[in-house]
Amino acid sequence: MARTTLFFILAAVLLADCHAHRWEDPHGAAVESAVKGVLDILPVPHSRRRALLQGSAAEGQEEETSSKTSNPQCAWDEDRAQCAVNPLLALGFLEKAPETKLKDLIVDMVKCHFKNKDTCGEDSKCRWDGLQNLCDYAVDVTEMDSFRKCVGVASVFLETTEKIAECRGSLKTEDSCNISKECGWEEKTKTCSFDLLKYLTGVPSHERLPRGLAALLLYRGEEMATGLQEEGDFTDAEQVLDWTPPPFTCPDGVDQIVCHVAEQSDDVVKTDLYCGLRQAMGGDCEEDEKCQIMKDAPEDAEVTCEISDKLQKEGKAIQREVYLEAVANPVAASVMRKEFECIEGDKDSCDGDCVWNEDGKMCGISGAYLFKTMAAQPVQYEGDATCHLVQQMFLSGCLESKEDECGATPETKQCSWDAADELCIPGPLALMDILFEGEDELKAEATEVFSKCHSVETEADCA
Repeated sequence: MARTTLFFILAAVLLADCHAHRWEDPHGAAVESAVKGVLDILPVPHSRRRALLQGSAAEGQEEETSSKTSNPQCAWDEDRAQCAVNPLLALGFLEKAPETKLKDLIVDMVKCHFKNKDTCGEDSKCRWDGLQNLCDYAVDVTEMDSFRKCVGVASVFLETTEKIAECRGSLKTEDSCNISKECGWEEKTKTCSFDLLKYLTGVPSHERLPRGLAALLLYRGEEMATGLQEEGDFTDAEQVLDWTPPPFTCPDGVDQIVCHVAEQSDDVVKTDLYCGLRQAMGGDCEEDEKCQIMKDAPEDAEVTCEISDKLQKEGKAIQREVYLEAVANPVAASVMRKEFECIEGDKDSCDGDCVWNEDGKMCGISGAYLFKTMAAQPVQYEGDATCHLVQQMFLSGCLESKEDECGATPETKQCSWDAADELCIPGPLALMDILFEGEDELKAEATEVFSKCHSVETEADCA
């Protein structure tokens, strides 16, 4: 996910309108009357205040014009070419908000954004952003460290593109790739790529199953075939299906997770042995729906009957479920389980929580499902304002919306499009619930003002 300035995300609560009117005159008077001590330093130049507070006949009347009766609710944001809430009024709502860690965070944000280049470094919570030429808050909740803190290892699903690029860019050989904790060598393309299941389980994957499982299943098949020969008293192939194979012994040097997956596959191996024995005893392979003729059987093969594709597919589903038991994070396991389910679909059946990827010609989980799943889990770091904010961002439904949908539908009316990061983010109304929690009247009043101002389309109608 592209870096989105934390200030801009928090603007969805109250601050977008303050950011639009960033004041940097160190000689201006503090707007203490507007925020009543919530902010220690808010330098506001007289010219800017007069422009915002229409109706002020003289500078001596400025304090009076900051009252609700003479202070216009809206002001035009020239940077974004849109109507926004008058920053003084927005700060007034902030001052009235209940005392919470989120409010403290926003206050710190505001303090940073009202500092100029000379004073920015005086506060350890602030940093100067030379690209945007403003004093910014030092922490960005949209950076992966913040997401990871709040949603745990499941945040990896938001950074797969970056991790793929890292693996391909920094690891050029098979050995260096496979040694990495997060990467795996793709034999078909001869490139290093991000191995999500390896990242989540510690065990490298191949076609969404543990790498090395196929060889281990052949080993187990030979072990079971030897056991059948040693017993040697089968008169009917059907007896194999009820046969109890010898205990599975994990070979030295094989990861226990791979062995556990293989051990749960005994029924698949046993059915495959049954199909081969059925043919060897003169039975018709395809008379039993559990069996089929091998598609690419060697010409000299004596036995060409194997377990059916249907049962192989069911067996792999069981194997993948056992593999997922090694994923410690329940949210990550849930997302992977849904991903496996989606991948099995075709273009016609790819719906609901799945979405068809036309470029990759495959079905995968939708962004809506991913964000909703992350939002549904309990917030980690209880009391941490950024984590509550991250969860509310997920719950807003904005992040998974496309540009043409963002703010254009009833479901996304609280969202706005961030062109710089090409991301649909929560708009001013989306986070009111957490900022004004328990203050229904204040929330309703603030929501009404924000809705009114942001619905105005022209500068002439704004103030």
